[in-house]
Amino acid sequence: MNHPMKEKKLNIRFGLILLIFFLVALLTGIFMFYRDFFPERRISPVSGSIHFGTDSSIVPLAGRLSEMFMAYYTDVEVSVIGQPSDMLVPLCVSGEFQAVLLYGDLLPAESEHVEKQVREFHREYVARDAVVVLINESAQKKMFTLDELRDMFSGRSRSGFTPCIDARDIRFQHLVIDLLGIDSDVLTALPIEGKQAVIDTINADNSMVALMQLSSAAAFVQHSHESSGPVIGRLVLDGSDGKEIYPDQQALYTEDYPLVFPLVYFYRRSHQPSTGFGAWLTGRGQKVFMRSVIAPAHRPDRKIQLVD
Repeated sequence: MNHPMKEKKLNIRFGLILLIFFLVALLTGIFMFYRDFFPERRISPVSGSIHFGTDSSIVPLAGRLSEMFMAYYTDVEVSVIGQPSDMLVPLCVSGEFQAVLLYGDLLPAESEHVEKQVREFHREYVARDAVVVLINESAQKKMFTLDELRDMFSGRSRSGFTPCIDARDIRFQHLVIDLLGIDSDVLTALPIEGKQAVIDTINADNSMVALMQLSSAAAFVQHSHESSGPVIGRLVLDGSDGKEIYPDQQALYTEDYPLVFPLVYFYRRSHQPSTGFGAWLTGRGQKVFMRSVIAPAHRPDRKIQLVD
């Protein structure tokens, strides 16, 4: 005869076993559901996320680059964030950005930021930009020599023009000093707060002359007789018997235009998506620069297929 207490214990154990199997099956089902519908993003050179910093004036260019990269590699997400140019390298070193787009190479103060972590960061030259002269469309003079620009922006000129520059853009001021070959303590120009304000100043006064990056100026420049806005002056090359040169893409690529500087992609080596973006920028991404007003660092190879 079976003891009733023994049967009761067996029933409880059986019930517990069934409950455990049910919970295991339920948890397995939930895990499979989340795995299928919310897959974990794998980090690789072509997947993951990048916080990509750039100067606020070239956010549109950086946006086109990131959109094209994401079109090639759909598992990567690039967030473009505009910041003052002199903040980009410190923010990348601090970890807020994994990559930044700079015009010009590292400044001495920025190199000091990177010095202790030099192996952690890398930079690629990805395009060629230029310093251009902006003048009012009704200005009597639209051609300048480098010596005239040096004199104007060092306070020695009596040309009748008043030079101005974006006071907020510290990085660009260093570029002007370097490319014109003037001392940092003699750079002389009317300080204007922001690029739009520089453009407004040029439009309002035909005696004003400004320097600006071509990549930034392109949005403001007069492209036809129907449009209004400043125009880009031509440079007369020293010792060229009056030969004029305009900063078009060919002149930037060959560096016949004398005020060319590199666009630099600066990134953290250990961050795989940023490494992948850098490899793309120096390869397929060069086509994006070819379709812009600036020039690629190098022209992409073109494959010609011969058909019998």
